Amino acid sequence: MSEIIKKAFEDIDEITTLLQFDGNITGVNQVKDRLLSLEKKIDEICRLNLSENLKLELVAALKKLLKRAYLSNNKK
Repeated sequence: MSEIIKKAFEDIDEITTLLQFDGNITGVNQVKDRLLSLEKKIDEICRLNLSENLKLELVAALKKLLKRAYLSNNKK
Protein backbone atom coordinates (compact mmCIF):
# COMPACT_ATOMS: atom_id res chain seq x y z
CA MET A 1 0.00 0.00 0.00
CA SER A 2 1.31 3.43 -0.91
CA GLU A 3 2.63 5.64 1.89
CA ILE A 4 0.13 8.40 1.04
CA ILE A 5 -2.74 5.95 1.47
CA LYS A 6 -1.40 4.76 4.83
CA LYS A 7 -1.18 8.37 5.97
CA ALA A 8 -4.75 9.03 4.79
CA PHE A 9 -6.00 6.12 6.89
CA GLU A 10 -3.98 7.47 9.84
CA ASP A 11 -5.67 10.86 9.40
CA ILE A 12 -9.08 9.17 9.30
CA ASP A 13 -8.29 7.27 12.53
CA GLU A 14 -7.01 10.44 14.22
CA ILE A 15 -10.08 12.47 13.22
CA THR A 16 -12.36 9.68 14.43
CA THR A 17 -10.56 9.67 17.80
CA LEU A 18 -10.75 13.46 18.10
CA LEU A 19 -14.49 13.43 17.35
CA GLN A 20 -15.10 11.16 20.34
CA PHE A 21 -14.05 13.91 22.75
CA ASP A 22 -15.94 17.05 23.65
CA GLY A 23 -15.69 19.89 21.17
CA ASN A 24 -13.20 22.10 22.98
CA ILE A 25 -11.36 24.67 20.88
CA THR A 26 -8.13 22.69 20.75
CA GLY A 27 -9.97 19.58 19.59
CA VAL A 28 -11.93 21.50 16.97
CA ASN A 29 -8.74 23.04 15.60
CA GLN A 30 -7.05 19.63 15.50
CA VAL A 31 -10.00 18.17 13.58
CA LYS A 32 -9.87 21.07 11.10
CA ASP A 33 -6.12 20.62 10.60
CA ARG A 34 -6.49 16.87 10.07
CA LEU A 35 -9.38 17.38 7.64
CA LEU A 36 -7.27 19.77 5.57
CA SER A 37 -4.41 17.28 5.62
CA LEU A 38 -6.76 14.47 4.60
CA GLU A 39 -8.23 16.57 1.80
CA LYS A 40 -4.77 17.12 0.31
CA LYS A 41 -3.98 13.42 0.54
CA ILE A 42 -7.27 12.47 -1.11
CA ASP A 43 -6.54 14.87 -3.98
CA GLU A 44 -3.20 13.14 -4.47
CA ILE A 45 -4.69 9.65 -4.08
CA CYS A 46 -7.29 10.39 -6.76
CA ARG A 47 -4.45 10.74 -9.25
CA LEU A 48 -3.12 7.24 -8.46
CA ASN A 49 -4.04 4.08 -10.30
CA LEU A 50 -5.48 2.04 -7.41
CA SER A 51 -7.00 -1.41 -7.22
CA GLU A 52 -10.77 -1.58 -6.88
CA ASN A 53 -10.51 -3.14 -3.41
CA LEU A 54 -8.30 -0.34 -2.15
CA LYS A 55 -10.66 2.28 -3.53
CA LEU A 56 -13.61 0.59 -1.82
CA GLU A 57 -11.71 0.34 1.45
CA LEU A 58 -10.87 4.04 1.36
CA VAL A 59 -14.43 5.04 0.47
CA ALA A 60 -15.80 2.87 3.29
CA ALA A 61 -13.43 4.51 5.79
CA LEU A 62 -14.43 7.98 4.59
CA LYS A 63 -18.15 7.14 4.83
CA LYS A 64 -17.63 5.86 8.37
CA LEU A 65 -15.78 9.07 9.24
CA LEU A 66 -18.55 11.24 7.79
CA LYS A 67 -21.16 9.32 9.76
CA ARG A 68 -19.12 9.75 12.95
CA ALA A 69 -18.74 13.50 12.27
CA TYR A 70 -22.48 13.83 11.63
CA LEU A 71 -23.36 11.98 14.84
CA SER A 72 -20.78 13.97 16.81
CA ASN A 73 -22.23 17.24 15.50
CA ASN A 74 -25.81 16.22 16.37
CA LYS A 75 -24.90 15.47 20.00
CA LYS A 76 -24.23 19.17 20.60
